[in-house]
Amino acid sequence: MSLTIYHSAFARSVRVVWLCEEMGLPYEIEHVENSKAFLTQASYLAINPMGKFQRCEMAIPSWPKA
Repeated sequence: MSLTIYHSAFARSVRVVWLCEEMGLPYEIEHVENSKAFLTQASYLAINPMGKFQRCEMAIPSWPKA
């Protein structure tokens, strides 16, 4: 399992980082700016089309078919 947290200082995403630390879950942090200029860039809109802040992505391996 892979978890990527898009995080900015002074944002509520710190709670998700804290939770992962407490549970010992592996994660990666992508630091993003909490500014309108950044959130409306095409590169960020490709990740989060709503253009809102705070985003997590999780890749879960597929289960083998029975």
